[in-house]
Amino acid sequence: MPDAEGQRGPQGDGRSGGKPGGGAGTGHTAPAADARSPGSAVASVVLGVAGVLTSFAVLPGAICGIAAAVLARQASNQTGPDSGRPGRGFAVAGQATGGLAILLSAVFGLVFVVMVWGNYNGGHRRGPHPNTTQLRGIHQGLVTFANSNKENFPGLDAKGNILANSAADTGMSGDGDTTEARFWILLTGNFFTPEYAISPSETENVTEYIEPTAPNIATAVEFNAGPGVKNYSYAMLSINGQPGQPPTAPGRSAEWLQSLNTQAIVMSDRNTGSNITTDINSIHSQTPGNWKGSVLWNDNHVAFEQSHYFETRYGSGAAFVDIGNGDADLDHVFALDNDPDGNAGNDAFMIHDGD
Repeated sequence: MPDAEGQRGPQGDGRSGGKPGGGAGTGHTAPAADARSPGSAVASVVLGVAGVLTSFAVLPGAICGIAAAVLARQASNQTGPDSGRPGRGFAVAGQATGGLAILLSAVFGLVFVVMVWGNYNGGHRRGPHPNTTQLRGIHQGLVTFANSNKENFPGLDAKGNILANSAADTGMSGDGDTTEARFWILLTGNFFTPEYAISPSETENVTEYIEPTAPNIATAVEFNAGPGVKNYSYAMLSINGQPGQPPTAPGRSAEWLQSLNTQAIVMSDRNTGSNITTDINSIHSQTPGNWKGSVLWNDNHVAFEQSHYFETRYGSGAAFVDIGNGDADLDHVFALDNDPDGNAGNDAFMIHDGD
């Protein structure tokens, strides 16, 4: 019996002694590392990508980029080498995409500021020059007419021949190669409203000059009133020739139709000066020899230009291109120039009167 009690005693002591040992083991062991990536790491990548995609809107892109950078920094601290947690790659990616979003937003913001600043002049925003709107509208009328005339613009018949002066075809305003006849056809056919033919910058009284044979003989013309009324502000491409025949200038003839040539000028503000050199001028300039105005190209793009010299190409003729000699290489739009290859008829020649 004592032996049994002795056996039970030690067993009891062993069990009771084992409990503290087991308790000590479970109470002080370090917790297992979290095997999941921090949510901030994944979120930083998502926000970084969103910031890059919205950076063109500047503010949303910048906000997403900054948030991504903050979360990526937090995730980086949580996934250090000693942490044992995965997601370090997400944190690095979040930092990269967040930084890229901030950079792109800054670039787009700078571009926006530059564009807005460029559209202001003396504190006033500059819209399209009203003259360019008029010319673009006239060109749309030319194209509409051409759609039912075998691609030929007004003044030519469906075969590309110059119309003869008649009441039916030109309103007795001249043969089809005259500027007057071509405007008459467009206005009579309602291809644009009459106000499109008049520049918004036009003054009531303009002294005009006979062109181009007697350039120094002034003819007093009251615009929109009195003898010699013209009722239009713009010059057209010369298509000189004989009625019933194609125009004699091959290059210009090839562009008085729907060619969509980006290098061919078909209309412009006129020259109001007494010549095409020292006194060349326009309704937009107060300085003789300084022409500036709107220019319409055959692809319907219009620009307000500060010079009457341009790089052009008409038909299959050689191109007038600036190769380093300044205006000597370029096309004077109010002068008959020989082409760079020595041929004639492949240059711009804008006229406001006659043919």
